[in-house]
Amino acid sequence: MESAVTKMEADARAAAPTMPAAAPKKPEELRGALPPPVQGEVIAAFGAQDPRYDLKKTQRGILVRVGPKAAVTAVTAGRAVHAGPFRGYQSLVVLDHGGGLFTVYGHLEELQVKRGDWVQPGATLGVATYQPVDEAYDLYFEIRHDGKPDDPLTWLKPGSLRRVSNGAAANGGIAK
Repeated sequence: MESAVTKMEADARAAAPTMPAAAPKKPEELRGALPPPVQGEVIAAFGAQDPRYDLKKTQRGILVRVGPKAAVTAVTAGRAVHAGPFRGYQSLVVLDHGGGLFTVYGHLEELQVKRGDWVQPGATLGVATYQPVDEAYDLYFEIRHDGKPDDPLTWLKPGSLRRVSNGAAANGGIAK
């Protein structure tokens, strides 16, 4: 996914018209101020190894356990540079917010946006889909700034998402 999202970012920078006037000029001003894309509990932290799979892969985003068919919303205004199937993530939405800031929303279905759409903050992108590996509904959420993944929890309003109570998220574990 890393190389595909990097290509999406490069294509968006090359082809994107200027952002609407309402779009923020400096992404750094958004750090610590964004609402969560969904209400839920962080079950796999940024940078931790994902213990659900026998892979040596670390989380480039966070995994949020949510209720069935929970609505997933845009954390800020942007343009959809991808909206559709993506191997391993069911449907995936990637939003370009300008200034090198992109958000990635995975494990979706019932998409409400298509590639090229401009979305407003809080606009519904789709709903979380069932994850057989967890036997639950999860959202994968990633923030990319200047071409690199960055910890989404540093961009979201403090305390806006719960963490697993047993500390598993801090250790990269999954609470069931």
